[in-house]
Amino acid sequence: MTFANISASDQIHARVAKTLTADIQLDMSTDESKKMLKRHANRKTNLVIIYRCK
Repeated sequence: MTFANISASDQIHARVAKTLTADIQLDMSTDESKKMLKRHANRKTNLVIIYRCK
C-alpha cells in the first residue's frame, strides 16, 4: 500500500503519530511563525496546533 492510496485523514493521523512517537522538535519560534503567516497571507489555510505536555 502506498501513501497515495490512504485517505487524507489517515495520512494526517500517520504524520501526527510519527511526530509524537519520534519526538520530532518543530521550530515554532516567533520568526518562523511570521514567515509561515506571510507565506499564507490572503489565503484560507488549515492549521493544526499540537501541544504536548511532558
